[in-house]
Amino acid sequence: MLIIQIGLTIWAWFRGWKAFALIPLIVMFPLGFYLAYIGVSSQRLVGIDFWGIILLIIMIIVGKDKKQKEKKDELENEKI
Repeated sequence: MLIIQIGLTIWAWFRGWKAFALIPLIVMFPLGFYLAYIGVSSQRLVGIDFWGIILLIIMIIVGKDKKQKEKKDELENEKI
């Protein structure tokens, strides 16, 4: 799961999210260790990691660059 999260984080980084792409990894990684330490079952831990992966996938699909490109296109159209 960690390899998947790291890969998705890199992908989200290149889609324009930059440091915001690190937030799910920074939150989920220590949270997983803490919950495992206090004895939460591994099924629940996988469920928690699943939500972090879902968040990263949403970030990749939406992409932050799209909004910036639309603004640039609007500015260029106004100049014409």
